[in-house]
Order: sequence, then structure tokens, then C-alpha cells
Amino acid sequence: MRQGVTDAWNYVCRRDDRLDAVLPPLAEFNTYEADQAIHSDHQTRHYAYSHSDARFYPVLDMYISKKSGDLLEVELNYNEHDYRESTWELHDEMCATALTILMPDLTPNDAMKLVVEVNELSEEHMAPRGEKYGRKTVPSVLICRNGIGVYPYFEEGSRSHFCVIPIDDEVITEFREKGTEIRDK
Repeated sequence: MRQGVTDAWNYVCRRDDRLDAVLPPLAEFNTYEADQAIHSDHQTRHYAYSHSDARFYPVLDMYISKKSGDLLEVELNYNEHDYRESTWELHDEMCATALTILMPDLTPNDAMKLVVEVNELSEEHMAPRGEKYGRKTVPSVLICRNGIGVYPYFEEGSRSHFCVIPIDDEVITEFREKGTEIRDK
């Protein structure tokens, strides 16, 4: 999984002509260990990368189970207070790349449509100031497809988050019971 994730990512970027979204080797990411991830109790290796200054560029976060090597979450966040058209386009390209890898049955065009839909949902379902994105975050809307869930999280006055997680019936039921709207794609 480890280096293979950037290899797969870069293959999709080159294939889909998203050259601005190509990633460096995983060894160049910032990384640390955590006792858990956002939606998991597994010990986790957290990888973070931004093409440049994170105030202006999207940040890619990947959470990987330390024990199994399984991908627990891919999250792209963006500081919309320092919005720039070119860096927002890069954010969308990176989101679409993540979807194309994790939902390989999506065409590049369908992946970008889903990115737009999810980002629009983030504006519609903005969390109140003070409800930080973090451990045990409950999404307002979860879009499900073939064992993968996608959701936005956008706290008023904070960064927007585009989140992709593995899901199963248990995860879907837990979110539904907490008030999440479940949508199949």
C-alpha cells in the first residue's frame, strides 16, 4: 500500500491529464503516528502533503492503519478564506483523482461531477463555528458507492474537507442512527 498509493495516484493524474496534481514519493510527505484516525480506533500512520503553502494550496491527508496497512481515510482540505481559482482547481483535481482511484468504475468526468456535488453539499450543510473536524466527526450527508463513502465537512470560518472513507453496512447504520443522510450513487 505505502508507496503504491502515490504510484496509483500519479498514474491516474498522467492518464487524466491532471499533471498539477502529481504527488512526490511518500517519503517526502509529512508523517506521524497517532493512536487513532478520524473514524477508526486503529493505530494510524498519518501522511500529509501540500504542493506549497497550505494557506493557499489544498492539503492531502491519508490515514493508514499501522497494523494492517489498510487505507482508513483520504481527506483533502482547503482554506477557502485564501481562495485562488488556480489552487481551487488543483483541489478539485486532487479530489477527482482520489475518487478515480478508490472508485475505479467512475469515469474521470463522473468523478469530477461527484466532486462538484460533494463540494456544493459542504456549503449547504455547513457546521456551526466550533464544531471542528476531528475524531468521530459525523457527516451530514454520506454518498455511498461500492464500499466507499464520500462526504464534505465545512465548519463556518474554517477549512473545507472532502473526505473519502471505506464503509460497510455497520458504518452506514451507525451514521444513519446519528442523523447522517445516506445517498447511494
